[in-house]
Amino acid sequence: MNASYRYLAVGALVLGLLALFVRNPKEFHQVSVDVQELARTIEREDDHITVDELASMLMEGNHRLRILDLRDSASYAQYHIPAAERIGITQLMDERLLPGDTTVLYSDGGIHAAQAWMLLAAKGHKNVYTLRGGLNEWNDEVVFPHGGQHLRREEKAKLSMRAKFFGGELIDRQRSVGRPPTNRPAPLQKKLQKEVEKTREVC
Repeated sequence: MNASYRYLAVGALVLGLLALFVRNPKEFHQVSVDVQELARTIEREDDHITVDELASMLMEGNHRLRILDLRDSASYAQYHIPAAERIGITQLMDERLLPGDTTVLYSDGGIHAAQAWMLLAAKGHKNVYTLRGGLNEWNDEVVFPHGGQHLRREEKAKLSMRAKFFGGELIDRQRSVGRPPTNRPAPLQKKLQKEVEKTREVC
């Protein structure tokens, strides 16, 4: 785990516990939180998945995957990860999370999602993860990855194929800024979106 993410996780741990207390001080004594276990989970990096892992799960058609976007409605409408649902943290606290689902939380950079993960972990929810680096890393590494000279042809081809799957493209390393993502998905991505939504309706 890099240093910046470690500080982010520790900060989220503290803020999450404070938020848990502030939300309803009268009920705080009813919540049993094993802070040491939560700290070990973060140290083992078991609290998050990477953008590569999430992209693979989506491309492989994992239908027991639930992706929750914690940003505001306007940001969600502008762009969101395929099959993601927009939800606020307050609403999330009352949301029914199925034990058999893998739930992934994300925000722009990650700290908002890390705070939400902390609250859900304190409530005893399992199989919940944050997306490391948030939507920023998803855009940089998956939708508009940079292809430098150090990459082999096979690696570039793989990155390009994945980017196209999610409606993006491989960006030349010399270009400093890629095109902003939109919600106009590629054909395969659109099919994936429909399949996931259909599965969610059945569940």
